[in-house]
Amino acid sequence: MKKRAGVIIYNQMKKTILLIKRIKYNQTYWVISGGTVEADESFIDAALREAAEELNLNNLKSSDLTPFFNMNIDTVEHQYYLYITNQQLEVQIVGEELNRMTPSNRYFLEWIFLSEIESLNLKPEECIPFVTQLVHV
Repeated sequence: MKKRAGVIIYNQMKKTILLIKRIKYNQTYWVISGGTVEADESFIDAALREAAEELNLNNLKSSDLTPFFNMNIDTVEHQYYLYITNQQLEVQIVGEELNRMTPSNRYFLEWIFLSEIESLNLKPEECIPFVTQLVHV
């Protein structure tokens, strides 16, 4: 089974999460930062690596993350971690996402209010019920 790990960056004071807005061939959708777990790494190590590679969050440590939810979708096991902050983070698109940007394939970072999550085209959509629970955190 393939494995993917992701990090939900949550600003508790503002009730917002950081998502990657993707515009690909005129389709717009949002994703949580994350990616494939490499053969030699754990879920949490993959989540930290992806946060550094995609968001330029190089100072996160495993102790900063809390396991939030996991699920299996088709043949892929997903593990998501939660990072809670009340500070303004210095984030930017970097790494592969930056290198893959073209006029028909674009990435943007956006802070999204929890109240807006259900109206977004968030992928995978199976994440929506979990993310909306953050309002109670």
